[in-house]
Amino acid sequence: MMDPLACYTTLLDSIEHGDRECAIEHADALVNWLRRGGFLPQGVSLSECKQAVAKAYEMPDETVSYTVICGNIGTVYAGDDMAEAERVYGIYCKQSDSGRGRAGGESVCLMHDDDIVRDHFGTNSDE
Repeated sequence: MMDPLACYTTLLDSIEHGDRECAIEHADALVNWLRRGGFLPQGVSLSECKQAVAKAYEMPDETVSYTVICGNIGTVYAGDDMAEAERVYGIYCKQSDSGRGRAGGESVCLMHDDDIVRDHFGTNSDE
């Protein structure tokens, strides 16, 4: 049997310490517990539970640090693997240079934590 107060307390601690993964794990557990008819944590209102769960889901995902964006396609890679980001960037640069397909002539950008690392200007670019 689950201890909803321990779950709620861990949820709040995780939020306070910026541990998104743990916060979401405990938010999910608490929501599932309550949906199955479980009781509220002792001394905690439903409104307080909802606020804590919402805060957990609103926490930024710090693991996504590399992003590859291709012109009219949008984000084609988002993750924490630099080698994979570079690989995907290269693939879309080649497709852009080929002039064929949806990425043909489009600009491609590799970003790390919202900073541009590499930028490929396609023939469709105004730059």
